[in-house]
Amino acid sequence: MTTSYNGWANYETWVANLWIDNDGREEEYREQAEELVKDSGRDEAVSDLASRIESDCDEFMPELSGVYADLLTASIGRIDWHEIAQHYVD
Repeated sequence: MTTSYNGWANYETWVANLWIDNDGREEEYREQAEELVKDSGRDEAVSDLASRIESDCDEFMPELSGVYADLLTASIGRIDWHEIAQHYVD
């Protein structure tokens, strides 16, 4: 069974990237990716940018409890932050 979605690793990764694009963060991440590649090379840039994007997502995580917290945590845990970062590095 394949879990890919619209060319992305899964639905969660696709929708996270869609929201990043729609929130206007795309240009910021592209600029960060360019600087990181210059400073440290492509592989390290992807890793660093993935951490930054994930951290930004965590910053805006709502405080929830119970079943909603469990479901949201599970969904966010499926996001492939490296794939999103690779998208901006490329």
